[in-house]
Amino acid sequence: MAAGPQVQIEKPELSLIMDELEAGEAAVELDDKEPQEVLAWAIDRFGKELAICCSFQAEGCVLIDMAHKIDPNIRVFTIDTGRTPQETYDLIDKYRQRYGIKVEIFMPDTAVVEQMVTRHGNNLFYNDVNLRLLC
Repeated sequence: MAAGPQVQIEKPELSLIMDELEAGEAAVELDDKEPQEVLAWAIDRFGKELAICCSFQAEGCVLIDMAHKIDPNIRVFTIDTGRTPQETYDLIDKYRQRYGIKVEIFMPDTAVVEQMVTRHGNNLFYNDVNLRLLC
């Protein structure tokens, strides 16, 4: 099987990496905070490295709205599995226009998906979870 193109992921600055103790302290500190306060903390802590993953369901759309009010330059990304309905693409376009944001879209390597579907069929995700690990 030929390997698809490699995605280059930049390593975060060491100052952005939280150890277990710091993560635990943050969890305690933020436990009773409102969502906007948690987002403001995360934006302050991680800066431009922070991004919201959104599938453009109601909850994610609310997070975009809240985060955009705190930082209009908030990064947003989505994962397009190739099974995304047209209504979702339309909503992404509406959010781009409304908030003036760039939505980063990540898609799987077409050749790898083609091989997987050829081998296991279109509805692999309905099958045994262990089959997914074979691809």
